[in-house]
Amino acid sequence: MQKVGVPTRISAFTGIPVQVTNFPIDPVGGLSNSDYLPRRAQLARENRRFAAVMGNGSTFLAPVTAIPTTTLTMALVNAEGGKGKDYVIERAWVFHTTGTATMGGMLLGCVTEEQNPVAPPAAYGSTVISSLSGRGTTRAIFANAVTLLGAQPAWFQLTQGNPSGTTFTTTGIVSQGGSGDIEGLALIRPGHMFGMAFYSGAGTTPLYGMGVIWSEVDQH
Repeated sequence: MQKVGVPTRISAFTGIPVQVTNFPIDPVGGLSNSDYLPRRAQLARENRRFAAVMGNGSTFLAPVTAIPTTTLTMALVNAEGGKGKDYVIERAWVFHTTGTATMGGMLLGCVTEEQNPVAPPAAYGSTVISSLSGRGTTRAIFANAVTLLGAQPAWFQLTQGNPSGTTFTTTGIVSQGGSGDIEGLALIRPGHMFGMAFYSGAGTTPLYGMGVIWSEVDQH
């Protein structure tokens, strides 16, 4: 009997004259584009990756001095309909703008447990949302001071600040070796939100801005 194994390569034929591009297949049958594109670049090629950030003109925000409960300093709101896309969080950051920061601090994140049954909150002033491929549109909203519904979610660490006591730098996702990536650990379904808050001492009127990168994928 002839043995049939898992294919190791798939070929794409495009253009005139025909161009042949070979893509490797991993041992479990998944298509890998690592020989052709950088890791995760296909999501950008498909116009699925977006960024939101507090821009020039925003009223930057003070840190929270206690672990948050149900108030999100900044919230990425998935305003898709019920069968819309899921948001996969890839990176989040915080930056110090004015004032003197106290020693230490960390950016916290959470995923809301319940859908928001009312109209989504308004976008925070001077925030900017754009595609990271220059194309594509999103229904996402970047909002401030949102009170979530339902039980308090688990807040988890995203980044930590410079312990110098005078400045703040984003050093990446500490638990991921400083790479700056969340690696899709948080999934935001339609009607849910990704919350952020910067937890630190009061300092001398320090203010911060925040940003987030995500990709939009079809529901399964």
